Formats: sequence, structure tokens, C-alpha cells
Amino acid sequence: MNQARTVRDLLARLRPSWPVWVTLAVGLALTTLGSVHTHAQVESENRQQLATIGAEIAQKIVISVLLAALVGAFLRARLHARRLAAERAARRQAQQEPGEAEGRYRALFESSPVGLYRSTPQGRYLEVNAAFARILGYASPQQLIAEITDIAAQVYANPRERQILAGLLAERGRALGFEIEARRRDGQPVWISADVSAVRDTAGAIVAYQGAMTDITERVRGTLVRDTVSAVACLAVSSVSAHGFRQALPALLSTRLGYPIVAVETYDAVRGDMVFVGALGIPAAADGRLRGPIGETLSGQVATSGEALVETAADTRPEYAFAALRALGVVTFVCVPMALGTRMLGTLALADTRRRSDAAWVVDTLRTVADTAADAIERLETQAALRERERDYRGLVDNLSAAVVVHTPDTRVRFSNPMASQLLGLDAQQMQGLAAVAPAWRFIREDGTPVPPEEYPVARVAASGAPLQNLILGILRADRDDPTWVQCAAHPLRDDQGQLEQIVVTFFDVTKRVRAERALKESQEWLQKNRDLLSEMGRMARVGGWEFNVETGQQTWTETIYDIHELDQACLPTVEQGIAFYTPESRPIIIEAVRRAIDLGEPYDLQLEILTAKGHRRWVHTLGRAVREGGRIIAVSGTFQDITGRKEAELELDQHRHQLEALVQIRTQELNEQLARVREQDHQLLHQARLAAMGEMLGNIAHQWRQPLSALALVLGNLQDAEQHQELTPQYLAQKIADAHRLIDKMSTTISDFRDFFRPDTPPETFDVSQPVGAALALMAASLKTHGIAVVTDVREAARITGRLNEYSQVIMNLLSNAKDAILARPPNGGQILVRVDRDGDQARVRVTDNGGGITEAALARLCEPYFSTKPDGTGIGLYMSKMIIEKRMGGRLSACNLEAGAQFTVTTPLAPQDQ
Repeated sequence: MNQARTVRDLLARLRPSWPVWVTLAVGLALTTLGSVHTHAQVESENRQQLATIGAEIAQKIVISVLLAALVGAFLRARLHARRLAAERAARRQAQQEPGEAEGRYRALFESSPVGLYRSTPQGRYLEVNAAFARILGYASPQQLIAEITDIAAQVYANPRERQILAGLLAERGRALGFEIEARRRDGQPVWISADVSAVRDTAGAIVAYQGAMTDITERVRGTLVRDTVSAVACLAVSSVSAHGFRQALPALLSTRLGYPIVAVETYDAVRGDMVFVGALGIPAAADGRLRGPIGETLSGQVATSGEALVETAADTRPEYAFAALRALGVVTFVCVPMALGTRMLGTLALADTRRRSDAAWVVDTLRTVADTAADAIERLETQAALRERERDYRGLVDNLSAAVVVHTPDTRVRFSNPMASQLLGLDAQQMQGLAAVAPAWRFIREDGTPVPPEEYPVARVAASGAPLQNLILGILRADRDDPTWVQCAAHPLRDDQGQLEQIVVTFFDVTKRVRAERALKESQEWLQKNRDLLSEMGRMARVGGWEFNVETGQQTWTETIYDIHELDQACLPTVEQGIAFYTPESRPIIIEAVRRAIDLGEPYDLQLEILTAKGHRRWVHTLGRAVREGGRIIAVSGTFQDITGRKEAELELDQHRHQLEALVQIRTQELNEQLARVREQDHQLLHQARLAAMGEMLGNIAHQWRQPLSALALVLGNLQDAEQHQELTPQYLAQKIADAHRLIDKMSTTISDFRDFFRPDTPPETFDVSQPVGAALALMAASLKTHGIAVVTDVREAARITGRLNEYSQVIMNLLSNAKDAILARPPNGGQILVRVDRDGDQARVRVTDNGGGITEAALARLCEPYFSTKPDGTGIGLYMSKMIIEKRMGGRLSACNLEAGAQFTVTTPLAPQDQ
């Protein structure tokens, strides 16, 4: 046992390395084998020799350990010698060429177009090159090193970014492409991309930062402009109206360009006003008006001159002493006009209460945004007008006495009106999508032969691209024995590039006319012998016949034509006199048609206006065709129909359309006026809610001040007693004065909290809901404590939302106040309010629970209605405005329910995007 302990002690002192352990293991193995063999031989002879054998084994083990230790020491010494030799050789080589390497490094460092630098972790530059100095606006590297004593404060626009960079270098040793916003020597912003690495000493501690920086300001600004314009374009595409686009634009620009105040104003040259139609960071009562005279606003000057305005010291310029700027404390003001050609739409403005160095280049971005916005407003206004006009025209087309069918370029039906369904025998749903060659269509010519599909009106226009006029076709329908005759016209409509967009085909039911013309043609001889009958028929149908003999120049009219012209039948007008009845606008058309009929034999079918012998204007439908004999034209004959009634109906339809448009404009104006009244009521309710909450807060402040005021009175009493008893020492006086200052500071803090609580111009921000909950509880703590009401706060998890913190605090304080009133209304006084903060999916949730007995079912149904209250002296606007703030302004939900001991109000609002 003693020998084994000796071996262990020896091994512990030697602590051999792995070669020693290998040698030791081999020696032990050989020794053990020999010992076992010896032991076997001795055992057969005499067991008393075991002790002697054990001693020999122990001696051999000790010898093996010593041998292994010697071998290991030899190997380590040899390895160390080789390392020392290699290090001496490397040191000699490094000492031979330091000057040459340093010279090459210095030349590259000074001439590099990239900014190179070396700095301390504490914030001082050790070495920079000329390119780096130029990027930051310094004349030389020496000037930069001498003037910059705190890199984070003097170079970084956001000093926290240097802390972030330091953290990355400490963790990873290097940072590539780290982009920061920096400030040049003149205060102008510059964006830099940095590749930085940490320099460590032999102990591993960071002793310096070194790297390269590239000016990427133009790229960043270009990206900002491109992204902003793209976002504005996307907003325009997603907006359904120009008004909605104007209202949403300020929030987008504030987020993209970082200006807290954004305004979109329209230019009302008739009334001489600039009208706010979209604004952010401008309270409704900033100057008491939503309109401002053009001459009293900077935006009015910009709209009048058409020139952009950039001002970074508006607070020091007496000529900018406008009420709106004074109320907002504007220092930086950037405003550009929004115009379409010579039409001034209004202005787009950015403002800040701080002096902004980026205003000089932001104005160019704002000009681009204004141009994009102007185009979007024009498009949205045009689309709205088109939609309104489309509704008007759809009503007009649906009530036309003519059939209208609109085809796509491949001849499929896109639209049809009710008259088309009546004439064609198919309803609009059945016709939708049918092609011109569909079996549902069957047309015949005037001679009764079928019309092949390729000669259908829409097919001919699709093939030729030319319009068709006055084509007579018969429609064969399964539900009728006789065809329905129509006068057809087809017109191609093309887009801006001249490509065929659609084909419009119109049909007029001329069945009666065709039948009359056929009857006239078939019984021409009979009618020639029975002129009296012909005249009577013409008088009834207001259709007359005429003929002009080319050789003799003689013209013949039927009685109906005389009636249409209001001319005595005793007169025998010549062709020239007959043409003279046409109005000056129609006369050249009929002259050309008659000439071509005589010279070329071309028929004509015209609708023209005449002036009767009694001075009455009438519309007529005249048909003319050549009469041939032996291949030569001997006469021109035709029909003459009075269509004044139909034209008057068309004019009446136009009049009704104009009346409808006027009614729509009047109704739109009335709706806008109603909307303005509703908005004014909302503003009044919000103002009343703030006044009510302010009254509640003043009571809470009174509770908050009672204790420090009592303590302050006690301090003053102690000072008086000390003075009377001649115990007032300087030390005692200083202590009491310090105590009084602490009490006064506490009261001042309460006033600051009250001021922040009701500040109307706080911009939206991202905050944890526990922060406004804590602020509301702190303001009401004294009041609750006075009434013996215990408050339990249970914040289970963080929940960040985006909105106005003071408005959210107002909602929580209103719920706490209602809970307090419910508890106090249920004697004896005292109770408990539980405020619990947690998450519900992607919503932040705050629940305020009391043990005040709950709310009646009837009151629950009307709880958030304006001016409804369950308290005798309640205003009925607190919960209503709380609901509006949560649901209308923050996209959340405010609800209430009864629990076993009281009521519970739940406020849920969407989590901030980064927390979802």
C-alpha cells in the first residue's frame, strides 16, 4: 500500500505529457506480464513468496515511470529548441525589410481614393488619409485629427451607432458594409459605408479600430428618392379617391423623409384660400381654421409664384410671422407647388421645429414626389369622373331605344343593353362572351339570303378596321315566324397606340320601315295607278316618295313630302329649290350624295336637317338610288321620312342626362357638407372629453399635492420654532431648505406629468403599454389611496404598440376613474382595482377590473354612446371618446363585460410590426 501511494505521488509531481503516458503504459504492460508469469510459477511452489513478488513489481513500475518522464522531457526540450530557432530566423527576416514595407504602406495609405483611418476605442482619430478628410469636409488629415476629439458626438449623427459598431467589433472582430449617417464639418449629412476591423494586443484586448470608408450619400439619397416615389405611386394605385390619397400622403412622407409636420393643401383661386386636405403634426385648432388666405400663408406664396421655398430659420425671419408657424414653432420649412402644366393644384410642405441640414436636398425629392402626386391626383380625379360618367351613360344606354352591343377585338360580346336583348332574343347573361360566329346569331340580307359569319358587321370591322354604316339585316329568331329587320352600324374603337380595343355595334328596329319599303317596291305599279292611296299611306307613316328625271330635270314629290316641307302642292320645286330646304350644315352633304348617285349610281342613306317653308326645323331620313335603263342612269328616286320625333327623343335623353349630372353634383355637395358637420361634431366631442379629463386630473393633482404641502408647512414650522428657541444653525437651515426643495421638485414633477399628459401635438410613437398604464396609475395614486382603494398591477409580458402615448394614457385613466366611481357608489367605501397587461395573439391587451358591482344589461348596450352616462353628474363623453381613440385612431377595440364582483373593461390594440 505504501509503495502504491508513493507511485501516485510521483505521477502527480511529474504530470507527464502524452508521450510519457504512452511509454508508461508500455512499461506497465511488460512489467505486469512478467510479474504475472513469475507469480504463476511461484504459486505452485509456495504462497509465502507473494510478498517478495509484489515488492519486485512495485520496483519495476517505479523504474518505468522514471524512464517515461525522462523520455518526455527530452522530447519537449527538442521541440522547444526548434521553435526558438524558427522564431529567431523570422525575427531576423522581419528586421531586414521594415523600411521598405513601411514605405509601400504609407504610399498606398496616402494615395488611396478610399477613406482610410485608424482610431482609438475611446473616440480619437490616430491616423487618417486625405480621402477620409475630404469625405468629412476637412481641408487636411491634420485638421481633422486636431478638431475631432469625440468621434461619436462630432461625426456620428446618431452616437448610438458607434456603440453598435463597437459591440460588433468586440464580438466578431470585424464589420463589413456597416452604413452610418455622419455629419461633415459644416453640419451637412453624409452617408458612409465602413469596413472596419479591431486591432488587438498580445493579451487580446482591443487597442484600436482601423478600416476604410466610402461616401455613399448619392446612393442613399437616390434610394430614398426612388423608394419614396415608389411608395407614393403604390399609395396612388391603392387609393380609391383623390381625397383619400391626399389624406394618406402626409403620414407616408413623414415616415419616409423623417419630418414630423407634413401638409397637403389645395389652391382655391376663386375664394383666395389655401385649404388643408391632408396634414400630419398640425392640430385641428392650430390657427382656428381649416382654410387660410393665400396672402397669409407661405404655401399661398409658393402656389402663387410656382417656385419652391426652403427656409431653415423661419423662427428668426419677421416676414414669416404667420399664426400657423408661430403656433407650431416651425424652424425648418420646405414647400413645393403641385401643378399639372399651368393648372395649380396646391402645395406639398414639410416642416420641423428643429433646424434641418438636409432641407437643401430634400426639396428636390419633394419636387419629384409632388409631380408624382399631381399625376396621381389627376388620374384619381379622372377615374372618379369616368366612374360617375360611366354610371350616367350606363343608365342612358340602358334606356336607349336603340340596341347596343360592345364586342372585344376577337368579336366576343363584352356588353349589351336591354334593347339588344329585346331585338336579338337573348338576355345579357346569355350573350356575354358569345362570339360573332356563335350559332345563336342568324342574319339574312334584304333579299332573304343568309349572311355568312365572315360578313357579320362585327367580323367585317374586325377584319378591315373600317366602320360600317346603315347596313340593313334581318334577324331570325326561333320564337318568331318573321325576321326582325334592323338598321346596323359598327364602329371600331382604338386605344392611344392605335390598336383595336373594342367594336361597338348599334341596331335600330326598322322592321316597319323595311316592310313598308318592300310593300312599296312590290306594289310600285299598283301604287302608281293608285296615287291617292299612296299619299294616304305616306301621310300616315310620314314617309313620302320622290323622283328626279336626270334627262328632263323634272322632280316629282308625293303629298307626304309636301306636308313634311309645309309647302303648297301647287308649287313645283326644282332640284335646286328642293336642296335649298336643307340647312347650311346639311346642304353640302345632300349635294354630294345626289351628284354621286347621278354620276356613279351610288345609293345613299342619310339623316339630315331641313328648314320648312314655315321656318320649322325638322330631321328627315332620305334614301336615294339610281334608276337605270339600258345600262344608263335616267333618274334618281327614293323615300323621304320625317324622323323629328325620334331625334327629339334623343335630345330629351341628353337633357335628362345633363339634369341627372346636375342632381349628382348637388347631392355630392350636400354629402360633403354633412361630412364636414360630422367632423366638426367629432372635434367638439374630443375637446369636451379633454376638458372632462382635465377636471379629473386637477382633482388627482390636488390629492398628489396634499402630502408635500403638509410636509412643506411642517418644514416652515420647524424653522420658525428653531428661530424662536435660537436653535437655527446654518447646517439646520440648509437641511430644511433642501427638504423644502425636494418637496417642491416633487410638486413640479406632478405639473410636468400633467402637461405631458394633455399635450395635443404628440406624434405617433412605439411604446410599451405598461408605460401609459404606469403614468395613469401614478397620477391617480393619491386619489385612490385617499378613498381606500387598492390597486393591483399584473404586467405579465411586454406589449409594444404604435400610437399617441398621451391619448392611450387618457383612455386608461378614464377607465380607472370609472372603476373608482363605481366602487365609491357602492358603500362602504374601499375596494380593489386589478390592472392586467398581457398579449392576446397579435394584440396588446390591457384589462381593468373592479369590484364595484358591475353594469346593468341596459347600460352595457349603450355604454359607449355619446352623452350617455350612468352617473348623475356624468358627461357621457369619456367612454365614447376612449372608444374613438382606440378603435378609430389606433385600430383596436374597447369592450366591457360583467364579472362576478364587478365590471371588466378590455383594451386591445395591434402590436407594433417588429413585435408581431
